[in-house]
Amino acid sequence: MATCAELESLDPAIPTVYADIAGNAALRLRTLRHLGGGLVARVSVGLADWESTTPDPDELGLPGPCPELFFAPVRVEKRNADWGRPG
Repeated sequence: MATCAELESLDPAIPTVYADIAGNAALRLRTLRHLGGGLVARVSVGLADWESTTPDPDELGLPGPCPELFFAPVRVEKRNADWGRPG
């Protein structure tokens, strides 16, 4: 795991998962530009920086996977279906 300041030190050739907790559009764009083709998954987990969540038009056409939204209630439903409800 790297901090925002260390982002450009990551090797884009290494398969990477980007878990976006902040939702900051500028950081997301930096990440996509640097890691693009090396990203194997992009997951939006939170929107701590909700004021800057609007996608940047510069993100269009960049390499990498489409983002997935992590929403806890949906995961709980899936796990209940997979594993069954505890007694």
